[in-house]
Amino acid sequence: MNRDPHEDEWDQAQDWERAGGDAEQDEPRLVWTVAEPEAAETDGSTDGPADPDATAAPDRPRRPAAPVKVVVAAGVLLLAAAIWVTAGGDGSRPTTSPPSGTGMPEPSAVPEPGFTELPTEPTESPSPPEPTSAPAASDPAPIAGPPSPATSRSPAAQRPTAPRSPQPSAVRRVTRPGPVAPRAGITVRLVSLATGKSAGVSQGSGADGARITQSGDAAGSAQHWRMVAGPSGCYQLINVRSGKSLDNTDGTSTNGTQMQQWTWYQASANQSWCFRSVGSGRYSIRNMTSGFLLDVRDGGTADGVAVQQWNADPAAPNANQTWLLAPVS
Repeated sequence: MNRDPHEDEWDQAQDWERAGGDAEQDEPRLVWTVAEPEAAETDGSTDGPADPDATAAPDRPRRPAAPVKVVVAAGVLLLAAAIWVTAGGDGSRPTTSPPSGTGMPEPSAVPEPGFTELPTEPTESPSPPEPTSAPAASDPAPIAGPPSPATSRSPAAQRPTAPRSPQPSAVRRVTRPGPVAPRAGITVRLVSLATGKSAGVSQGSGADGARITQSGDAAGSAQHWRMVAGPSGCYQLINVRSGKSLDNTDGTSTNGTQMQQWTWYQASANQSWCFRSVGSGRYSIRNMTSGFLLDVRDGGTADGVAVQQWNADPAAPNANQTWLLAPVS
């Protein structure tokens, strides 16, 4: 038996209505209407007469279609699914943390429904490296102390210092001992007031008869004389280099005779010399044999000028006949 197609549509509509569930009865429903097929129009242009057996279907009452709420619910579900996919339906949802400094605790991560959060393995924190050598206890690290007031002041508070004039460098003064008075046991240089040079044995000779000249070599031992007590308060002068005595050559009484050195004879008059002070540490030196004064020939200033004897007043000698006794240490 052939089934009417309209009955199939009716049964399908009832199935949709049952699928709607317990829909509320008070809501308005939109029904689908199924139009009846219209009878074929006859415009008189058919090739043959109509089928005599064809009979028109009887009119049936129209039934309401499936409620529209089912369609609306399906659309809502589709829209929700689209929003869920757009907002992160892949299971990852962006997390937001509160701004730092608010004091609010960070929200704990809540797993999305349908996803299982796998436990994470604990990671071991790396242990600090062991020191290779312990720091020496005798060398503590310097501790920075509070800044001193001098360094903590601002530049504007510091008072500018006036420039100081350079101090003169210290000058070391070497004081030489002044002239001394004659006495036995001391060693002196016989320094001429006229030339500033010393009487000594020429060329530092050690022979008897070597001549006496003046020299600027103050350090040479040929110009150093040791004083020995002689007769009548006079002194004998023994040369430090040669060990021989200052002597009046042949005991002469002639002006201009150059003096010499000779082997020392104690208490010899030719080798005895009497000192007389003329003030300011200066002395005239008179030979006991001739009575003449020890003199620098013509007051010459060159080395090698002869030291001779000359007849003059021992109390009033000239510069060529005036001597200072410079001590030798």
